Amino acid sequence: MPVRCGSLSLTVTRPGRGTAAVVVHVAGELDVLTAPALRALLWPRLVCAARTVVVDLSQVTFLGLAGVRVLDAALLRASAGEVDLRVVTGPRCVERALELTGAASRLDCHGDVATALRVAPRPAGRRMRWWHGETCPTVR
Repeated sequence: MPVRCGSLSLTVTRPGRGTAAVVVHVAGELDVLTAPALRALLWPRLVCAARTVVVDLSQVTFLGLAGVRVLDAALLRASAGEVDLRVVTGPRCVERALELTGAASRLDCHGDVATALRVAPRPAGRRMRWWHGETCPTVR
């Protein structure tokens, strides 16, 4: 069932039986008013049994800095729990916001959900790339 917050719609799906993946579909404007709703929906999925969480931004019409910050914080939380966080970019407004903030180089970005789900999981304990070329070890 979709969760609505202003112009934002959020839906969670499982791509298949026995799949250790969850897809969070985001549609509408992701800004300072709606970003907390994404955070509230996303956080529990980053600590559950899902090995992979895909955030599908392909239906987003506006991505503000608050939305990018939620994705950056989600990346840290996912890495701490050894969950793969993958982002489906889609529209130019999303790609541009991620590029301008540098988040595109930190996030595992894909062109569509199917591709994001096909990518092999990262090895446990892999170090992730973080701001300014630094690395942050995975917390166990």
